[in-house]
Amino acid sequence: MKKLLILLVALTLTSCQSTIAETKQNYILSESVGVHIASIYDQYQIGNIDQAIVMAKNLVPSTKYDKAYINQMIGMMYANSDKVKAGIPYLQNALKSKALSPASRKRAKETLEKLNSLIATKKEI
Repeated sequence: MKKLLILLVALTLTSCQSTIAETKQNYILSESVGVHIASIYDQYQIGNIDQAIVMAKNLVPSTKYDKAYINQMIGMMYANSDKVKAGIPYLQNALKSKALSPASRKRAKETLEKLNSLIATKKEI
């Protein structure tokens, strides 16, 4: 009986630990994506927004976080370009995935709200 009780307690603890580990999110880009991000930001910083967007679209995400990060990045770059409307689906997809860090989610949500508001305002004019 004692051995059975110890086994049940051990199994319970193991299942609790795996559930906790599964709920923790990893907010780190994979190496394959991470190495290209700096050059994309460089292009963006010097004003080559279209080139930066093309480079970001060509990235191949390895994880859900990679995909969400890339979508958010593209959406944010479009938000600061003359093609504002094109950024909305990217930001929506990034938010749908629920893979972004809380700070990134907040920033993407705020930007999406601003874009939707801007577009609604332009329709009224």
